[in-house]
Amino acid sequence: MRRVGALCAALAVTVVGCGHERQMITWETAHPEIEVEAPADDGAPPPRKTRPAARQRRARPEDQFGGGRRSASLTPPGVQIDRALMRFQSERLKARKRRAPAAARVKLWNEVLTAIDDACAEEPSADDFGAFVRARAILDVEYRHDVDKKGPVPKGLGKRLDEIFAVMDGRVAELRLASGNVPLGPAPSWSDEPLDFRPPVSTMVVTSPFGVRIDPIHGKQRFHAGVDVGAPLGTTVYATAPGTVVFAGWQGGFGRHIVIDHGRGVRSHYSHLEDIFVDVGQSLDGGQIIGAVGASGRATGPHLHWAISNREGRFVDPLEAMDSPAIVAQGKVSLR
Repeated sequence: MRRVGALCAALAVTVVGCGHERQMITWETAHPEIEVEAPADDGAPPPRKTRPAARQRRARPEDQFGGGRRSASLTPPGVQIDRALMRFQSERLKARKRRAPAAARVKLWNEVLTAIDDACAEEPSADDFGAFVRARAILDVEYRHDVDKKGPVPKGLGKRLDEIFAVMDGRVAELRLASGNVPLGPAPSWSDEPLDFRPPVSTMVVTSPFGVRIDPIHGKQRFHAGVDVGAPLGTTVYATAPGTVVFAGWQGGFGRHIVIDHGRGVRSHYSHLEDIFVDVGQSLDGGQIIGAVGASGRATGPHLHWAISNREGRFVDPLEAMDSPAIVAQGKVSLR
């Protein structure tokens, strides 16, 4: 009998080269009026950039992380999943009553799993949380029913369900921690100044960007709700902005995991850590040491999965949230 597993997630990425020519953007070429201090040699996080007074005006705090970027589909993944589940259960009931041939019932399994696969490639938000929970439970119950009754099922259904369950468990885990409207601990009270995010490691190389990608474990399209930062085992990880630790511990496929609440519903997430150096409820300054890069959870090697979520429970691209230049080459983004 299948057993409802613990929450887990598909992680760690290698990006296929884009084949385009190397493009380099530096602060000297993009913003010649900005003075940049030399990097520190003591392993400290990169210094902040100093802008002239005329360039200090930024978006209002309440607008800075107002809405995450949705995927191409206009239908949220949670709605797609619920519609597929309703049709699946309705058609299965009809098939049992009229004693439909095995091929028809196998087709229903293939259709619902394809629909859920497609939904997993869409950008999720906290509103989709319930749909992933329902799908996990319903599919598990229906599968056990067919196995117990020796009903017709597609070839390899068990393996395919394991893959989809791993993705859905990961979605449930990350969405539970993403919504700024769901308290996980003492919320910080910070000034009305816009948040200024800095890199979570001293030298940052992004090996898998934010957005739809081919899952390195299952080989299917999945939405990557953060960035993977390549770094050696034990590399120091820093808080990217001031905040309060609202989660610090093991989180299924994310391994050793930290969530920092920065106020106004904005949270940063750090996964696959080797060590955690902070406690829940601890107040942090930007740049304070919080952990070390590892390969805990479902990871193909040492790296940091770094994500930022807003008050709507949607994930935003950390590279867009961080004020830093980028070097784009061979499908990788390096931040200096």
